[in-house]
Amino acid sequence: MMPARVAMIRNKYEGRIMKLHFASLAVGSMALSACIVPSAYIDPKYSSLSIQDVTPVQQDVALDVQFFRDGKLHKAATKLLRGEVASSLEKFGYTVVDDNQSTPKFTVSFNNVLEDDAFAKGFGTGLTFGLVGTAVTDAYEITVGLSKDGETIERTYGHAIHTTVGNTAAPVDTPKSKNPSAAFSGVVEDVMIQFMLDNQSSDKGEPVAVLILRPRFQG
Repeated sequence: MMPARVAMIRNKYEGRIMKLHFASLAVGSMALSACIVPSAYIDPKYSSLSIQDVTPVQQDVALDVQFFRDGKLHKAATKLLRGEVASSLEKFGYTVVDDNQSTPKFTVSFNNVLEDDAFAKGFGTGLTFGLVGTAVTDAYEITVGLSKDGETIERTYGHAIHTTVGNTAAPVDTPKSKNPSAAFSGVVEDVMIQFMLDNQSSDKGEPVAVLILRPRFQG
């Protein structure tokens, strides 16, 4: 997928992804106080990663992605996720092609898990017009797989976007993202870089454990 195509998909669904990431928060606060703007921060778990550390790969690959929200498939977000994953793969040197059995295949699954009390937090912030701020975390359970030469490598990771609304400090020590869409892009790229680096280490004979990397949550 060409960068222009990715940008078009991002623009088309940016409003939707805003609702996806902050749906529970938005229902309470945004409707009551339209001037309150959320600030999104990417969890620092993968902040030390660099795309420059990934060995370039010149290869065609197929791609299958799914986005779930609390375990339920979300088609609109799946389209956005596919564009973001394809963009990351192209940065590594891959060319994403239509699915067929003659090329390696990436499978990527995101499950967005919202905090149970996100609505209550957002509603309280709305009632105080932002004077009492709140922080909410969108956690992501992520599985990335690569099938080639009859074998499949699958790894599971965790990531998160921390969001503040109203008068409250940033919950993590990372720069504020430009907008929620940019934060989501950063989460996708972080995990894809980590997967590529894990595979590079494995190819070199270095032991790599398949772990669930939990994001750092702060109350």
